[in-house]
Amino acid sequence: MKSLAIGAAVAATLSFGAANASTTILGADFDTDSLVTYLDQSFAEDGMSASFDGMTGMAQKSLVRMDLSALGYGTGMGESATGMITTNVTRTMGDSDYYFGIWDGTNVGLVAYFDGERVFNFTSAQPASGTGITNLVFSGATTNGTQTQGIGEAADAVVTFDLNALTLTLDAAGTSTSSDMTGLVFGSTLEFVIFMDTLNEMPLINSVTFDAASTTPVPLPAAALLFPLGATLVARRRAKRPA
Repeated sequence: MKSLAIGAAVAATLSFGAANASTTILGADFDTDSLVTYLDQSFAEDGMSASFDGMTGMAQKSLVRMDLSALGYGTGMGESATGMITTNVTRTMGDSDYYFGIWDGTNVGLVAYFDGERVFNFTSAQPASGTGITNLVFSGATTNGTQTQGIGEAADAVVTFDLNALTLTLDAAGTSTSSDMTGLVFGSTLEFVIFMDTLNEMPLINSVTFDAASTTPVPLPAAALLFPLGATLVARRRAKRPA
């Protein structure tokens, strides 16, 4: 009677898909890209960028939201709880504010990139009518940067986050600030949000790049691994039986 070695098979793991590649959304594609879940303001295409000139409605409101879950981020099995998002923006005027956050459908954990020279964080924000997000609450001391983004210059604002530790950090203007995202509840909604400030500003967003999400390999139970093997052996024995 022949024996079959199965020890190696039992130790195998199953990964739900390979890690995603980095994904870049150009500002000019905000109204067509499937990762954009909500666009609060209309914009004009400026080359490959989105120019939000002539904004209307309420100040300090979300401009655009993007689906993080679709990129493999989250706190569930096989999802990545940490990530990095790089938003390239142009300072179009002296008062040119860009705010960034993560939304769970109810609450926002966010930081702000202020005027191309300083960064500071907020305590919270609340949604308005389930679509736009408004009522930003200021908190914490402003951190002066070591670099100044000149008017007409583009610069990166880099957000890193940890959904397990509930921390979010913004690096911009040669400095950084961190925000505590306590209060976020992760369910069906997980989105990256870019906010506007006052209606007289002219945000110019060039691109948003999401680094690849590192999905976690999921161990496959030994019984599940052995089932296909057993089925194969049974089929072979039946095939060898005399008619």
